Amino acid sequence: IETIRILRDEFHENYCLDIYGDGELKDELQAQIDQYHLNDQIKLCGHCTDIFNRLTNYDLFLMTSKYEGTPNALLEAMGLGLPSLAIKCRTGITELINDGKNGYIVAGYDAHTLAAKIREINNPTQLAQVGKQARQDMIERYSMNKIQTELVSAIEDLHKNPPKIKNISLSKALNQ
Repeated sequence: IETIRILRDEFHENYCLDIYGDGELKDELQAQIDQYHLNDQIKLCGHCTDIFNRLTNYDLFLMTSKYEGTPNALLEAMGLGLPSLAIKCRTGITELINDGKNGYIVAGYDAHTLAAKIREINNPTQLAQVGKQARQDMIERYSMNKIQTELVSAIEDLHKNPPKIKNISLSKALNQ
């Protein structure tokens, strides 16, 4: 929300932001939107059951989480070919995004840095190329054939080199 305010007030550029999901911060977010008079630019869309259809209408996906494990929403956006910009966090983001190739990463959780990056990458041709590469990477990485091949290989490896398991009785282990 602060980033959209900066883009409007400091750079005189109007961007629209739709925020999906429901949570305990909804009222706080709406108050911030109201405070900055951004109701015409930012919408809290709530829970969505057809997110895939909605994502195809956007130019850029923002992943602004401070902490992520496996960022499913980012995987989905990239899989749809939507260019994505994410905040670098300890896990998840850097495993998926190759900065400048199939998405973009911002190093710090700072609204000014995010605004500057949005302005920098606001090139429809470049965004289309990045989105296309993101989709290709997700297809190559997570296709059914790729996953099946890796699973079969892992099972074959386990069969050839079974793990060493020490046999003990459960009752003996519980009494120790």
